[in-house]
Amino acid sequence: MTGFQRGLLSTFVLLLCLSTGVQGLAASPEPRQCQVGILAYRSIEATQARWQPLVDYLNQQIPEVHFTLNALHLDELERAVAARELDLVFTQPSHYVLLTYRYGLSSPLATLVNREGPVGIDRFGGVIFARADRVDIQSPSDLPGLRIATVGQGSLGAYQMQLYALKRVGIEINPADVIETGQPQDQAIDLVLRGEADVGFVRTGVLESWIEQGLLEKNTVRVLSLGAPDVFPLAVSTPVYPEWPLAALPNVSVDIIRQVSAALLSLPHSGELADQLAIVGFTVAGDYRDIDQLLQVLRLPPFDQPVPLAWLDVWQRWQITAYVIFALTGLLLLAILLLLWSRNRDLQTAHRQLTGYHQEVKKLTQALEQMPDAVLITDLEAKIEYVNQAFEKRSGYRREAVLGKNPRLLKSGKTATKTYVSLWSHLSAGQSWRGEFFNRTAAGEDYLTTALIVPVRDKHQNVTHYLAIEQDMTEKQAAEARLHQLSFYDLLTGLPNRGLLMDRLEQALLGAHQHEDHAALMLVDIDRFQLVNDLRGVPVGDQLLVAVAKRLEESLPANASIARMGADEFAILMTDLNREKSLASRQILALARHCQSRMRQAFELDGDVYNLTLSFGVCLFPESVDDTSAGLVARSGMALHRAKSAGGNQTTFFEQQIGEQATGSFVVETALRQALQNHSLTLYCQGQFCGQAQSLQGAEVLLRWQDPQLGWVSPADFIPVAEETDLIVDLGAWVIEEACRQLQPLYQRGHSLDVSINISPRHFGKYGFVAWLEALLKRYQIPFTAIKLEITEGLFIHDLDKVVKKMHQLVELGIRFSLDDFGTGYSSLAYIKNLPIQELKIDKTFVQDALKSAADAALVESIMAVGQHMHLGLVAEGVETPAQADYFAHHPQVCLQGFLFERPRPLNEWLSHHFSLPS
Repeated sequence: MTGFQRGLLSTFVLLLCLSTGVQGLAASPEPRQCQVGILAYRSIEATQARWQPLVDYLNQQIPEVHFTLNALHLDELERAVAARELDLVFTQPSHYVLLTYRYGLSSPLATLVNREGPVGIDRFGGVIFARADRVDIQSPSDLPGLRIATVGQGSLGAYQMQLYALKRVGIEINPADVIETGQPQDQAIDLVLRGEADVGFVRTGVLESWIEQGLLEKNTVRVLSLGAPDVFPLAVSTPVYPEWPLAALPNVSVDIIRQVSAALLSLPHSGELADQLAIVGFTVAGDYRDIDQLLQVLRLPPFDQPVPLAWLDVWQRWQITAYVIFALTGLLLLAILLLLWSRNRDLQTAHRQLTGYHQEVKKLTQALEQMPDAVLITDLEAKIEYVNQAFEKRSGYRREAVLGKNPRLLKSGKTATKTYVSLWSHLSAGQSWRGEFFNRTAAGEDYLTTALIVPVRDKHQNVTHYLAIEQDMTEKQAAEARLHQLSFYDLLTGLPNRGLLMDRLEQALLGAHQHEDHAALMLVDIDRFQLVNDLRGVPVGDQLLVAVAKRLEESLPANASIARMGADEFAILMTDLNREKSLASRQILALARHCQSRMRQAFELDGDVYNLTLSFGVCLFPESVDDTSAGLVARSGMALHRAKSAGGNQTTFFEQQIGEQATGSFVVETALRQALQNHSLTLYCQGQFCGQAQSLQGAEVLLRWQDPQLGWVSPADFIPVAEETDLIVDLGAWVIEEACRQLQPLYQRGHSLDVSINISPRHFGKYGFVAWLEALLKRYQIPFTAIKLEITEGLFIHDLDKVVKKMHQLVELGIRFSLDDFGTGYSSLAYIKNLPIQELKIDKTFVQDALKSAADAALVESIMAVGQHMHLGLVAEGVETPAQADYFAHHPQVCLQGFLFERPRPLNEWLSHHFSLPS
């Protein structure tokens, strides 16, 4: 019988096995219990929370079995396996080998595909690294005698893999040279970088994680190689080994094992569930025999106990050898006699066998031709030797056109390269492979297939062919898409329905807790919509609902999603809001008003015009760890009810105070923007008087705002609102330019005056600020030395080096700096001694309390001593009484500013009063 015929026969047997497996899929009458144990490296709670979605997925995919997750530490997990309290075990590879030898675990059902940055990897290895500047460490042979940092000698990826690879090349490590840091592995990297260890052992992916987080420069360390694979996406020093396996205990039924394997392998790679688990998915189980060999060489459990050798064992060993020697002599003679007889018998039976094989091949060919799935058989060079009728029908290629060719003729270019890498990795190892291809027909049509490709072996277990069985998934995929659409989307509007919204709300609630930012749920109702249905009928109402849904969807930003809750009610979920609750509420209010504005545009249907308004009920979250999605919907519903009860066309927050604050801030911000555009703000000025004669030496420019609707608005109310947005930058730029415009005549007439202008810290973060200010002063012919920029201590909390650099650039031009409200913030002598500051301003609270409080008086004296010691000018703010002025009589170097001397007045009037300039 030829190799090809034997391959066909093996294929037929395989197909019968597959058919038998399919018949075993009958549903169980009652749900069976299945306990899943998982190794917990860290806390039980964290492990339980991370892997619970996977168990929920198994319960969904296999409803006839109820799976329960048990996160256990190492010793607890082994005790549970020994007591048969578990059915499935998910643990690290060396522990799996140990449990297999001790308690008879099954072969792995599937192997984890871990996520390493953007890459999915089902294998891992050990990394040996040193600092790149250690020129004395160039190869593994330099390791003996060096200090080695690792999390612990019990770690597979961070110690045992490296130790095993070193032993294989004759390099021994003294355990006394090993520094055990404990988890996490980051500590080993830190020891090496600090020079407290010479070499570090870590698991693959740890170095890349540090580099990605910006904790490590790429060329800071050198990785030493010991038998590492030529192609691997991560830095690795050792051979690589399969990732964590999932295995079953002996008591688990075959149908549960098969269903679990299928469910895990069907889990979409990098899908929503995989992203939630922080993995890529699962793949066909890897070969863990290399782990077995590693544990044996290192004499680790279960191979840590020597096997006693008894005298009986020695005798039995040599007895067999003796028997073999004597027997071989006899057998040699007997073989000669039997050879002739055997040859004759073989010739007699050969003809009968050939006849039987011919019949078997004929039956196998008929079975393959009648299969509904496409079947391909190739030789070891991937040349097609056989295709069935189903292949011809689906691909559009005739059999004669593909024989002798490579299956790549079906490639569409849409199948990921890693799929082919995984395929040939398995086949080269003699293993079966299951996966998906995007193929292309002879007519150029793309279609999705799920394929099972297995090696075909002869009676000597040598692989002779490859068999591929491909099932067309196009119709199934379309059906699943239709089912998904019906399950999660509203049939009328096409928007997500309540069920999908609740799923997204759960995710948003979890994300808000994790990232500590705010999100909001908004329930939206069309005011008096029932009148449309009553007067024009449901069909017209449905058309109007579709139009409203479309307009609402077009009005939303990227971080918002919309769903239809039912009837004329919609829901908007908005995430990634500001961490400050007041700012988050203003963002929501702005969105609601934008949507209400869009609704003011009339809808035209069948010649009729409809004017609609919307009511919004808003609930910000999270409020506490006890928040639930159902609770958020209920709160939003109560807020919506209040909005409807108030007459509609309103936005109501569940917390009324939050809504009022958001409305107030929103009104101030809107009016301030309008005032800035209309130039309806006003600059005021207040003088600074110095020396015994208290003569005018300087002045401070102040911003005042009187709104037609709001009246006089205090800077304490509108400056914080402007600071919360970049509006403060535009506001500050207007103040500086307007001050320059009004001051230009003063300097053109030869007067000299030091003018202080407050500036926001945000200006220093804007590119080109220094060049802009220089050009502005030149345009209005303002002397650089006449300008003092008042800055607050909060300016130096962030980006100190960047701010100081820009300050020095301005000082080089002649501009000076005054530190406002000194003593109320974060300053210290060590902090400000290197800053280019020429003046300190004593806060008015200290000035006004110095006569009443010894502590405040001491603080004022200290500030004046600091100014004198550092040769800085001093200005005391808020001087309102003669007694306060007398306090500084013995300190003529301090300039005074306050209501005692003059109240602020409009800048043009102030210039007219002091310098007789026309107002």
